[in-house]
Amino acid sequence: TSMTKSAVTSLGLALAFAITPLAFAQLSASQAAQEEAVRRQELTIRLRQALKEAKELEAKGEVYAAASMYEEAWRLVQRIGDSGTELEKQETVEGFSRTYLELARRDYSRGRYEDARLRVERVLRIDPRNVQAQKQMDQVQKTLKELEGRLPSKEILSQLPDVEKERVVAATMVQDGKLLYEMGKLDEAESKLRQAAKMDPENRGAYYYLKLVEEKRYTR
Repeated sequence: TSMTKSAVTSLGLALAFAITPLAFAQLSASQAAQEEAVRRQELTIRLRQALKEAKELEAKGEVYAAASMYEEAWRLVQRIGDSGTELEKQETVEGFSRTYLELARRDYSRGRYEDARLRVERVLRIDPRNVQAQKQMDQVQKTLKELEGRLPSKEILSQLPDVEKERVVAATMVQDGKLLYEMGKLDEAESKLRQAAKMDPENRGAYYYLKLVEEKRYTR
């Protein structure tokens, strides 16, 4: 009888050790799935916030900053993947295309045809069926073909100041200045806003918030 009990005990332990790795594997898979769900939820929240800010900037006419924010939204869309964010993805693609095509139009009107081509090319990369982008690309390609031999080389053009980058940085500074103003940190807000205005004199937001800072100081 003792031998039987011993055999049963040994068999039970053997089964327990055999089942344990499987249980751990199932637990690990479940935990990984939960962590992935949390990660996607966090990214989705960030995506919706980026879209909100992009739309607000676009409504104010700050196209450079809006395009940069739509760019961030697109990066988040790619990180999230297919997980029930179809509406946000559509809004991102539409906003990205809209702002980049507007910047391409501005580049074209200033004679920066290669920059215009690159912008339209980016739109077509994420939205290949965009009819407006296709039309703008045809126009740009036609112009570049007609101007072959009469434009500076890409090497020389690349040495020009990166105006676009400066405008994006300035737009970011304006947002920083706005937040500092709302926090009541007027000196820091003024510093940021003056830097933005110096970097991009055409940024109306910088002057608008500088005026608010001055009015707040006066009321104090």
